[in-house]
Amino acid sequence: MMKKGLIFTHNNSDFDGIASAFMLQKIFNAKVVMPERVEFQVEAFLHLYEYIFPFVKYEDIAFEEIDFLVFADTSNPQRIGSFYGSLPKNKELEVYIFDHHTLGYFPPNFKIVRYPDTSVGSSVTLVWEEIKRRGIKYSEIEATLMLLGVYEDTGRLLYTSTTYRDANAVADLIQNGANLMVVSRFLESGMNPYQRQLLEFFLDNSSKDFYNGVEYVLTYAELDTEVEDAALVVHKLRDLIECENVFAVLKVKDTVHIIARGLGDYLNVRKVLENFGGGGHNEAAAATFRLKEEFSDFLDKLRSAIQKECKPKIRVKDVMTSPVRVLAPETSVEEARKILLRYGHSGVPILKDDEIVGVLSRKDIDKATQHKLGQMEVQKIMSRNVITINQNASLDEAQKLMIEKEIGRLPVINEENRLVGLITRTDILRVWHGINVKKTKELSTKRVILDLNVRLDQRIKDYLEIISNVSDKLSLKSFLVGGCVRDLLLNIQSNDMDIVVEGDAIKLAQEVNKYINGEFFSYEKFRTATIKNEEIKFDFASARTEFYSCPAAKPLIEYSDLHNDMYRRDFSINTLAISLNKDSYGKMIDFFGGYEDIKIKRIRVLHPLSYVEDPTRIIRAIRFEFQLGFKIDKADEELIKNAMELKLFNVISFDVLKEELKLMFSHGSCPALIIMRMKELNVFKLIHPKISFNFSLDKLKGYFSCLKSEGFGNNLKEWWFLCILPIIYNILKSEDRFFKRKWKFTKKEILYVEKLKKFLFKFSRKRSQNIFKDFDLFETLEGIPSEIICFLKILEEKPLNDYVLWFEKNKNVFKPLTTGEELSNRSDVKPVFIGEILKNLKKEKFFGNISTYEDELKFINKFISEKS
Repeated sequence: MMKKGLIFTHNNSDFDGIASAFMLQKIFNAKVVMPERVEFQVEAFLHLYEYIFPFVKYEDIAFEEIDFLVFADTSNPQRIGSFYGSLPKNKELEVYIFDHHTLGYFPPNFKIVRYPDTSVGSSVTLVWEEIKRRGIKYSEIEATLMLLGVYEDTGRLLYTSTTYRDANAVADLIQNGANLMVVSRFLESGMNPYQRQLLEFFLDNSSKDFYNGVEYVLTYAELDTEVEDAALVVHKLRDLIECENVFAVLKVKDTVHIIARGLGDYLNVRKVLENFGGGGHNEAAAATFRLKEEFSDFLDKLRSAIQKECKPKIRVKDVMTSPVRVLAPETSVEEARKILLRYGHSGVPILKDDEIVGVLSRKDIDKATQHKLGQMEVQKIMSRNVITINQNASLDEAQKLMIEKEIGRLPVINEENRLVGLITRTDILRVWHGINVKKTKELSTKRVILDLNVRLDQRIKDYLEIISNVSDKLSLKSFLVGGCVRDLLLNIQSNDMDIVVEGDAIKLAQEVNKYINGEFFSYEKFRTATIKNEEIKFDFASARTEFYSCPAAKPLIEYSDLHNDMYRRDFSINTLAISLNKDSYGKMIDFFGGYEDIKIKRIRVLHPLSYVEDPTRIIRAIRFEFQLGFKIDKADEELIKNAMELKLFNVISFDVLKEELKLMFSHGSCPALIIMRMKELNVFKLIHPKISFNFSLDKLKGYFSCLKSEGFGNNLKEWWFLCILPIIYNILKSEDRFFKRKWKFTKKEILYVEKLKKFLFKFSRKRSQNIFKDFDLFETLEGIPSEIICFLKILEEKPLNDYVLWFEKNKNVFKPLTTGEELSNRSDVKPVFIGEILKNLKKEKFFGNISTYEDELKFINKFISEKS
């Protein structure tokens, strides 16, 4: 005999429960039991489609004939209401559970079989997966009901409990005919008059509170009758009060309904309502019970339960930058520009007598610089409407304030209104993306003993031993860091050593130089020092160097640790450090996986926003690819391409960009390949958004081969300009003023541009004429440097490059045989006429009027005669 079964879902069922229950009929020989109560919209749907979705009622069930049970969207038998009391108590029953909630208590005679992997946002997803696995077909209206269930329980795939499996279910259901218009109608329907009245009560009685930095709203309403689909009212309430965590209590006589909605990250609403016999999801839960105490006492108990589940939220002080670099009001605009440029800041607070009196942004500086106001005091251009935030505020509060005030950074103050830090939009984004967790050194550090005696020259070992001894003597921790460690691992010789000190770097450098006796430079503002001699250069810097604690004072140091100093660097391969202290000499410290990246030759930034924070790192990454033979990580390539979509051209520092381009092209690598790599990564947008580049690799190689044959290479001061010329050429004619101003071209680079523009203008005017008979055009091209000639004859198109090639072939043909020295030796030729004579000789030869040396002498004699 075939076994008989019943399918249950929880009382006050939503679409997820009803859809799961009805679709499980396709898997089990069982009938769906209609819950005692369902949400209003569910009831409306079932009324409309009752002929498709049949169910049995309590009075039609023969419980003694039941062999198994199926629970849909609930793992707690008590949530099926009074049906639970009618289930057989002495008969062993198989219970199949398709639910993504926590398993509740079942009697001993219930044999539980649960779907194996319940980590989804909707129970429908579990049912859909089983239906797909069995190859069971379903209709379009069944697909629509299932889509209603998934959308409702995952907040349209926006709840944090949503998984890729839920998204897969949605995609398949839509592909198989789920009607989005029906879904929209039942999930977005308006409120009836009773629901609107309930909403007014909830709004009037709502109270917003913070606990552990978590914002929540508790509200209530006392009515004489039930209100259909109160969950819809809570949904509307949540939108109106702009709070993610809402607990709404509806008291109807002695029955209490609690409806809770939240985000689940810092306040799990399901756990709160489990205290009152309820259940649901981390983001959406409900409870219903008989009130056995004073209503006010219950509300206090609920508030306590809410606060007990409020996890301490990340506060501003947990992620802010501290200490903060500040400026005095009397600081010049130019000095402020240099400070922001050096440290990559986009803004800085202005302090006077420990009080924040203004905020200076990079935009303020750029405008002042554009108007040549570099010597003006920053207090005359700073923003005086200073908006601050308390260090104990939550990140949500900081985010809301930034959005409301349309600002990207907030000075952070303590209870005494003293400046203690700075939080930026980037800091908040880092937390959202899970990349701002501050790890301890013990948990995040790999230590690899590096045999410095093998890898270093004796002279460098001697110097490092001095630094080690002095560091121990002064009780300072010192580390060899950055690029020199990277080069050491790659067996690349380097005479430029960077030393980071946990403490006073200048003091250490001064003591070290007593033994080295080299040239010594110190920079109090930046707490750095340099020692160099003919053999080597050491740069010393304190970890997390300088900050300005008060106006008109010397910069002070807030000593930090190596981890914070390394986190400020560009790529993981540059974050390695080697301890120089005796007790750990040669131990390599690797906070961010740089050692592994060097082994596999990978270039990788420390966090996803790195290229957005400093777009010039993109140029640096490409340089390292060619300089070191490394490869930019695939994930980083996507980060670069994403960053290029953010219009960073408008905020980038062209001074820094120019220096990075110079460095990139200064190495011996093939510049043609570098340019094509820039094109591949869409990096031209950093230089100018209007760039249109269509040169092939072969053309570029031909251009640089020509330059090399003419004797030009990376030893030329203007080499970087010749390298970017193919990139900017198509817009140089229209944007030359921009490049001259922003890029601060040298006189020779400006000469390149002017002569090139002049020739191109004349050529465009005379293209319809016989250009090979135009001496003025020939003479103009003759005045162009040979390095630019290389560009024109290789990269320009016909007929221009044909003309340039003709010019190259014939320029010496038209050169006079008579020299300037010969003319200066003649007594009858005045020096003032020598240049004119030679030019006219060339012109006559160009037109074919003279050809021999004798012809030239006749012309010269005639010229002198006419001038006498």
